[in-house]
Amino acid sequence: MLVTTAADLSEDIRRKRRRVEDQKEGDQLIMISPPTNPSMMLATDFNNAAVYKNQIIRIQLSSVLANFKAVVLFFYGCDFTAMARADLSLIDANYQRFEALGTLPLAMSTDTEVVHQAFATRGSPDGLEQPPNFPLRKENA
Repeated sequence: MLVTTAADLSEDIRRKRRRVEDQKEGDQLIMISPPTNPSMMLATDFNNAAVYKNQIIRIQLSSVLANFKAVVLFFYGCDFTAMARADLSLIDANYQRFEALGTLPLAMSTDTEVVHQAFATRGSPDGLEQPPNFPLRKENA
């Protein structure tokens, strides 16, 4: 049985507060692993089809990282759902913020690139209102 006194709790809180106060503002940022160090990459170097600006293209993670500082992978259920439209619209609304950080958002679902293309085509029933500024890729589960 662990017995904790008020003094122990107070000291623990003081230590945590001191640790937080000692951090510099820049220390609170999440470090992005440099693409030049493959041992620090957290995703496999995928190479497959994706939809970008209504075109089906090949996309490889290492090629993307040669042009961007980072890639943010967004996973969503499937196309032609209200949740997918809402999620992808939010990502698209913040695209300029990603771009300013040298980061490419990449949305992934289990749908094929042909389904992604239909979903991203303007005027498609239950599709996106406009094609997103970022690629839609099939997740290889």
